[in-house]
Amino acid sequence: MVQKVIKIGDSLGVTIPKKTCQRYGIKAGDLVEVYVGKEGSEIKVTVVLLKS
Repeated sequence: MVQKVIKIGDSLGVTIPKKTCQRYGIKAGDLVEVYVGKEGSEIKVTVVLLKS
């Protein structure tokens, strides 16, 4: 999926479409891990699953 990088305050962000959030149960406030690959050529966002 291609998304535009947007400005959020002094930072930048990428939005996740509503349908994708609904499909995977992602909600505002959920924790994610952001991985930046070597040379910055890859950015991967993974939802953190907390054990109950």
